[in-house]
Amino acid sequence: MSITLRWRRRTDREGAEPRNRRAVNRRPRFVPRVTLLEDRLVPSHVFQTIDDPKGVGFNSTESINSSGQIAGIYTDASGAFHGYLLSGGQFTTIDDPDIAPGGSTFAYTVNASGKIVGAYTDGTGLAHGFLLSRGQYSNLDDPNGVNGTQAVGLNANGKIVGFCIDANNVVHGFLLSSGRFTTLDDPKAGIRSPKAAGRILQGGSE
Repeated sequence: MSITLRWRRRTDREGAEPRNRRAVNRRPRFVPRVTLLEDRLVPSHVFQTIDDPKGVGFNSTESINSSGQIAGIYTDASGAFHGYLLSGGQFTTIDDPDIAPGGSTFAYTVNASGKIVGAYTDGTGLAHGFLLSRGQYSNLDDPNGVNGTQAVGLNANGKIVGFCIDANNVVHGFLLSSGRFTTLDDPKAGIRSPKAAGRILQGGSE
């Protein structure tokens, strides 16, 4: 609720000083008047449902860039995951060409230039990161990611972040900049189990 205070001068009849006093001794008296301008108890947000027409059981928006382009994920009738890009009101399916039959693709982030990062699964079920730029797919596999890699974030400068699972099924974060992978491990982080790591690469949560 928004409230404003407006001030008005009181006249002699409303209690100002008597007229027989000298004018130089008169002081204006003000009284506050409260005016209700607008009720802000109800939020003015507008929600819009975004569902890829091909999405049967699941639709998710993952990121949006400054141009309003949206990257997301949906599942088809068979339960396979596909990425999508929503731009100018049009949905475009994103499937990495190296995806296995029945495999899945996840589109996570679209940056200001329209480049997209995500992950896909191959014939063995192993996850690989990818970068989609100007219609070309590039694989992103952290050298430590023996049991899978996913690229989940991309900034305007082209730097990519994600995570991988090593030979001991330990999850590590990474930064990919100028073609070089740098491991990012918070010293306070615990070690995830193989079961938990598998759920991460399948897009689930612990």
